[in-house]
Formats: sequence, structure tokens, C-alpha cells
Amino acid sequence: NPTMKKTLLSLIGIAAMAVFATQSQAGLIVYEGFNYSVGVNNPDPDGGLNGGNGLPATNVGGNPTGTSTGIRGNWGTSLDVVAGLSYSQGSNVLTVSGASGQANNATWGTGSLAPYRSMTTDPFISYRTGASNSGSFGVDGTTLYFSVLMHLNSNFGSGTIARMAIGAAEASGNTYIGANLNDSASTFNWGISRGSTGAYSSTGVAATANSTALLVGRYTFGASNVDTVDLWVNPTLGGSLGAAQASITGGDFAITGFNTRPDTANVFVLDEFRIGESFADVTPFTVIPEPATWALLAGSLTTLMVFRRRRQN
Repeated sequence: NPTMKKTLLSLIGIAAMAVFATQSQAGLIVYEGFNYSVGVNNPDPDGGLNGGNGLPATNVGGNPTGTSTGIRGNWGTSLDVVAGLSYSQGSNVLTVSGASGQANNATWGTGSLAPYRSMTTDPFISYRTGASNSGSFGVDGTTLYFSVLMHLNSNFGSGTIARMAIGAAEASGNTYIGANLNDSASTFNWGISRGSTGAYSSTGVAATANSTALLVGRYTFGASNVDTVDLWVNPTLGGSLGAAQASITGGDFAITGFNTRPDTANVFVLDEFRIGESFADVTPFTVIPEPATWALLAGSLTTLMVFRRRRQN
């Protein structure tokens, strides 16, 4: 029966696509998956490519050609490579690679990391500032997104701050993202703060030891350097962000570099750090079928095999 055969093949195709479904990352600029050997200290994101200057994570039409992590410099001796993190929401599993990075000190990281090198032809030039087009991202009227997995270790607790700094153009104007940045000793929430003024915004989402969160942020670069940084905790993969859970505004929040900034050694682990043009670019995921889908696929394959054997007989 040709119709039955076509139907079975369609069902198999649908189930198979569900297994391998992933999102495109055409606008991915930075991707640090910490894909190094566990136990390494002082990891180098681009492995010395292009003289250590780095290239974008996607580089369509770029000159020099090729891709890298989108970062130049290295993380320094304050970062140890440990086992990688994972993150999922039901059947949606965030795309991860390799290991992760644990901040082993209780102050600024010792590395010097910045966005990729200046390029003769830069696919993301419209986001970059400065005469050499080699430094920060923060052109007025543009928007960029970032995401990172942050795992709080068992020593996270009262008075402990676990944060990552994303550098800004203004003096001491880093944007901090992380846990317990400015909460009282009795509350531990994920939030965002501004280095130069101490302005702080809490998401109201509890941060707890031995847990991993997906932090997603959005930089909106407004006119006259009146910029806004929004933050979400565990937003729905494949969905829409909706209203921000935390937000700070009013400063020059250009993205110039990246660093760790805990106040307790070995209190948190970072993984899957991304910067891109959209929410989808920084949260790629694979759809792993529910048991019912696997059953459908197995049943369809079995029926098709029986159908073919009967035809052969």
C-alpha cells in the first residue's frame, strides 16, 4: 500500500527530526564553551590562533577568514578547567561542549580578555566602536544578547558573592551578573549590578548552592550612552523573553572585556558563555524526544519492516 508506506515514512521523518532539531546561530559573535582538557589552568580561548588575537565565533565574509571563540587574550591562572555543565528544560537541552571554568581565587581574575581582533572585513562591524574597530561593542541604536551557565558550588552561602564582570567603557563601569550581588544576608538572588555607582537590580529568583542557572542578558545601547542592561534567569528555550526580571539603565555599558569577580575561592563555575545578535543565537538547544516520541519512532520502524517483509514474500 503506497499510501501507508508514505505515511509511515513521514512519521519516521518527523520523529527523527525531533531528535536532531537544533537552532541556527548565524549571529553568534562570542562562544566560549571552555572546551579544554579538565585540569588545565590558565586556558587560552583561541589557542594562539592569529597571534592570540582571536576571530568571531561566526565569520561569514570576514577577513581574515576562519572562526575562533570571539575572544582574544587568556583567562589567567585564576581559572581552572573542571568538568562541564549541562542544562535542560524538559525535552529542550542546551547545546554544550567540553568542560567549564572554575574561579579559584577570591578577587579579580588575572586574565585579560577582550572581543576579537580588528579585521579588514568584519561581519559585526556595525556593533563596534572606536577608530580602529578593534575594541568594544556598544554602538548607539544597536542591541546585543549574552548568555552564560553559572553553577554555584557547595560553599555558596551567607554573604558570598559569585559574579562575572562584563567590562564597560566608563571608569569602573563594569556590569556584574551573578548571585547575591547586593542582597541582605537572609536573601540570595540572581541579579545584575553596575560597578561605578553600585546600582543593583534583583531578579527575585533565588540562588542556591549546588545549582546551575542559565543567565541571559540584553544590552540596549541607547542615544548619548544612556544604555540599558536587562537580565533573565532560566528563560524558556525556544520561547520569547518577555519582560526583564532585572534591569539597570543610564550608563555607558559598552562590552570591552570579560572577567571573574567572586569574593570566595572556588564558589562558582562558568560555562557556555555566548554573545550574539538575538536570544536564539545565544541559547542553541537540541530537542530530545519524550518517551512517547521514541515509542512512535520505534513502532513506525517496526511496522515498516513488517510491511517490507510482506512485500518481499
